[in-house]
Amino acid sequence: MKLLTLNTSSMIGFDPEKQLRILTQALSGGEYDVVALQEVNQLNNGDAIPLQELDSYVPCQDRVPVKKGNFAFQITEALKNSGQIWYWSWLPVHLGYGHYDEGIAIMTPHPIRKTDAFYLSATTDYQNFKTRMALGIQTVFTGNPEWFYSVQFGWWNDPEEPFSAQWDRFEDHTGKLEVPLYVMGDFSAPDDAPGEAYDYIFSHSNLTDTFKIAEVKDSNLTLTGAEEEWKDPKDRRAMRADLILTDSGEPVLNSEVLFQGKRYPRISDHLGLEVTFGEKTTTLKNDPGTRIPQFVSAISPPAPPAVITSSGPMVVRTRRIRLMNSSDPFQLLRESIREAERSRDILETIIFGDDES
Repeated sequence: MKLLTLNTSSMIGFDPEKQLRILTQALSGGEYDVVALQEVNQLNNGDAIPLQELDSYVPCQDRVPVKKGNFAFQITEALKNSGQIWYWSWLPVHLGYGHYDEGIAIMTPHPIRKTDAFYLSATTDYQNFKTRMALGIQTVFTGNPEWFYSVQFGWWNDPEEPFSAQWDRFEDHTGKLEVPLYVMGDFSAPDDAPGEAYDYIFSHSNLTDTFKIAEVKDSNLTLTGAEEEWKDPKDRRAMRADLILTDSGEPVLNSEVLFQGKRYPRISDHLGLEVTFGEKTTTLKNDPGTRIPQFVSAISPPAPPAVITSSGPMVVRTRRIRLMNSSDPFQLLRESIREAERSRDILETIIFGDDES
């Protein structure tokens, strides 16, 4: 499974045509399962798009219609023109700069089962730029229901809308979920300020920062620090402010900044965070001593063969390694080797048993 989060700052200070072209290129070749976007804008006075023309759009609200020029709509249309259907939802959060409907979005090539939208801020005033909301979607592309949220929080020391209160509201709402949770977005805070937002998150939740457990990672500095709203000089620097958090327990293979000028040019003040998950090991109920990998993939595996053991049927699931549109052939080689080793271990367990049981 591969996830991406990006604060696009669309229409504000960046070339929207360049943004659209490069982002579409990245999404069409990146094999992403879920993409969370923040500051996804449209002109407040634009013409509404009829719902019948929004064939892959899944509404999460009805107060502000999707209008022509909506950046998420433009992305999905560009992807559709290249032969890819992406399902998406967009949530308007507040009026930005006096003439933008500023919102958050989630996109996925997999069907969306449910949406969830709620306030993070105490204020619900659409005219107030400090209003914050969260948008979630539920999918089952891994075989199990999971929730993915796109978020943009306020600042830690805001006297009216402090980060801690907004995080508490997020926890109160999502704490009722009994399925894996993925939180993706702009946390508006550096991860290295002791006792502030980052520390608060992990002292008040069971979530894990995917960067911390990634096998391979770069600096993950996702914000340049040149934004005018960062008043404090100590915050006007490069920082890790965009995060992908989860309580799924899945191993993380890679955590990498995407639009930093190496793989793709910079298209926003935020640089985009890509996280790739690996397999997780589960124990079969009918054979506590036998462990097999449960592979997570955007491509549905073929019908699994049944292998009969002394304790009952055991299903061995394999994953197809995707060879198209890869920018790293060495990663494909490494994955091929790992797949071969795992297949060997599975067969040895089936034939000879598990020495550790």
